Amino acid sequence: MLDEKKLVEIVEEALELRKGTISSGDKDWYSLWDSLGHLSILVKLDQVLDGKCSEIKELSKAVSIDSIKEVLKLNNLYKD
Repeated sequence: MLDEKKLVEIVEEALELRKGTISSGDKDWYSLWDSLGHLSILVKLDQVLDGKCSEIKELSKAVSIDSIKEVLKLNNLYKD
């Protein structure tokens, strides 16, 4: 089960960002969230959640941290 902190860490790692980049308020990192970046995020999520993400088709359309959160919540993989 993921929480906000862990999800942000996963996105930062998948996009090869310095730790704390996303929470710094700097939005320049959004440009790295392209199709390859999105695939990297999904692969990392799947690794961390023991393969459970590959079964969730809605994640392919979740292109923000908030939308990923919502999909993971619906699948009981995220807690506030």
